[in-house]
Amino acid sequence: MFQNTFIRIIRAWQQRNKLVAFFIRSHGKHTETSILLDNTGSAYQIVVHASGLYFSPQITISEYLPDTKRTLHQKSFVSWLFRLRTDLERALIQIHQWMDENNSERLSQEEEMNLIKKMYKNIN
Repeated sequence: MFQNTFIRIIRAWQQRNKLVAFFIRSHGKHTETSILLDNTGSAYQIVVHASGLYFSPQITISEYLPDTKRTLHQKSFVSWLFRLRTDLERALIQIHQWMDENNSERLSQEEEMNLIKKMYKNIN
């Protein structure tokens, strides 16, 4: 029950914010990853890890350079299922602040999707 709620909350949030995303489910752990790209070469990632009863997922937000995989910024915090939407919005606000620091703009979803395909290929 909580797993379905968790997934519905994340997918609705991703759709509302037009985020390109993929998920990995392995050994009872569920990971949702949303990717944004900017025009200065940075990629931004929001990763939500959950397992067990899905009550307290962990959210990690990162700014990194996809070509070198060098992490520029990273923050991580634990959320709760009942405040997950608020914490996801907080993560997105942080990414927008990093974009503002870079004087950058988000690239198209097509370019974001190309990066996700490349990442997914490297996982398998």
